[in-house]
Amino acid sequence: MASLFSMKPRDKELSEGLTQLFLQSCWAKHHYSVHVSVYDVLESLQRYSNQNSLPDMTPPWQRDNDKWTRAMQVAYVENILLGFKDSAISLYTLDPESLRGCKLLDGLQRSTALLAFLDDEFSVLDDWAKANNHPPLFYSTLRDSTGFVGDQKLVRFNIYRFRSESEAIDFYCQMNENITHSSADLAKARAYQATLK
Repeated sequence: MASLFSMKPRDKELSEGLTQLFLQSCWAKHHYSVHVSVYDVLESLQRYSNQNSLPDMTPPWQRDNDKWTRAMQVAYVENILLGFKDSAISLYTLDPESLRGCKLLDGLQRSTALLAFLDDEFSVLDDWAKANNHPPLFYSTLRDSTGFVGDQKLVRFNIYRFRSESEAIDFYCQMNENITHSSADLAKARAYQATLK
C-alpha cells in the first residue's frame, strides 16, 4: 500500500481532489459529537434544542413520524439495551457561536422510540421476561429495580453546523436518498427548500 508521501503525481492529484470533494461535502459540516446515556436522551434533546417536545425540535421539512411500527420501536430499544452501538441521532444548528437552538436533522423515528420507552409506553424483552417469570419490563421497572438501564447504555448525538436551512436540507437529502427515505419523504424536504429561495 502506497503512503501519501510515495504517491505518483497522478495518485497525489487524485488524493487531493478527493480530499477537496470531502471538504466541500455536507459530511465535513460535522462539528460536535457526544454520547449520552439512555436516561439522558430527553434532557439532551431539550438542552441542545431549547424546546420541550420532539415535535417542537423537528423542522417542517422532516419526513412524517409514522414510519416505524411499535414492533420496530421495541426492537430498536432492545438492541440499544443489549449493547448495540447506535447510529447517531443528528441535530443541526445555524448558529456559528452556540450549540443551542438545534433542530432534529436525522433520527426522528429513533428519538420517538427512545422517548416512548422512557415514557413507559411499551415494555421490552417480553419473551425473555415471560420465560423467566418476570413481569413486563418497562423503563420504570428497569430503572427502579435493576440499574440495567444506565450510563452504560449510550446513544450518540452528532451536531452539524450549517450556514442556512437550505444547506441543512441538502445534507438531509444526501444522507438519506436511496438509502432509508422514500422519494415522497425527500420531495417534502425539497418542496420546503424551494420556498426558501
